[in-house]
Amino acid sequence: MGRPKKEDKMESYLSMKISKDQEEFLDEISSILGVTKAYYVRMMINANMISYLRKKEQEENENKQGAFDNII
Repeated sequence: MGRPKKEDKMESYLSMKISKDQEEFLDEISSILGVTKAYYVRMMINANMISYLRKKEQEENENKQGAFDNII
């Protein structure tokens, strides 16, 4: 049998966790972009993760700068 493909997992996740309106939105946007719903969701997750990591990095840099300013 083997492990299920990531896309299969994503499709099953989609079917469990979203409302009818969200399902229709995903159908529409994925058809416009020419990708599967699972691929679109994966792109959004990656984009949100990148945004989150950039924000955390910026906060850390600001904290380091604040600590450096206190030393001076």
